[in-house]
Amino acid sequence: MQVPVNLVTSEYYKDELAYQQIIDESRNAGRAGSKIIFEQDNHFLTMEFPRENQKSGIVGEINFYCPSDARRDLKRKIDLNDQGRQSFELSKLLPGRYTAKIRWESAGIKYYQEEPIIISNR
Repeated sequence: MQVPVNLVTSEYYKDELAYQQIIDESRNAGRAGSKIIFEQDNHFLTMEFPRENQKSGIVGEINFYCPSDARRDLKRKIDLNDQGRQSFELSKLLPGRYTAKIRWESAGIKYYQEEPIIISNR
């Protein structure tokens, strides 16, 4: 029996460039002390950007990726308050494990961060 196996995607070069971009953007987030902090209470999950990024404005999006069920994924634009924080209602996220994938730009520099999030029963 012979079964053809394709080890490389047809978009290999494009995929490689996208992966390298994530690596570069992750390095930017780590270098500048730009780590986003998450806090969770009974009603909200709040993310806070470091002061360094807040000075020049931030544009981007956050994707709450649920590896066990794509229907639970949630994508939102970054819309920070005056303190550099943004809150998400826990009622919009079902209990379970997520990866918060944040991609943003500040002062012409692109950043990327992934953070594991566990939403517990409320």
